[in-house]
Amino acid sequence: MAHLMTQPVTEPRPFQPGTTGWSASDLDDPRIERLWENGRYEIVDGVLTTMPPAYFIGGNAAFNVAFAVKLYLMQRNLPGRFAPEVDIVIDEPRVVRPIRFCCFRMMRRNNWQRRNWQRRLPTPVERAY
Repeated sequence: MAHLMTQPVTEPRPFQPGTTGWSASDLDDPRIERLWENGRYEIVDGVLTTMPPAYFIGGNAAFNVAFAVKLYLMQRNLPGRFAPEVDIVIDEPRVVRPIRFCCFRMMRRNNWQRRNWQRRLPTPVERAY
């Protein structure tokens, strides 16, 4: 007699801050990605969390630091690019969105090979800096 094995039907997990079991791979689901992009979320140790609102004083300080570092890099002809609130995959249970992120050539290459968060390949200008 043959026994059929079936997968249990599971409801999708609610996209609510405080729920557990989240990972970077969950963001590959178009439904989850759409919800993620419409808010200010991070995944910290597998827990979906909301980011607090940005305040002027903190944003201004981060901008000033980024400007000073960018000026330093440019004066020495060193590569480096900045972007605000970029999703950074640290590992599967950790996806953070820092106020500012500085990316150097080696880091960019590894990030694009691991997961294409921009959902596109870099243009020749981006590859060349």
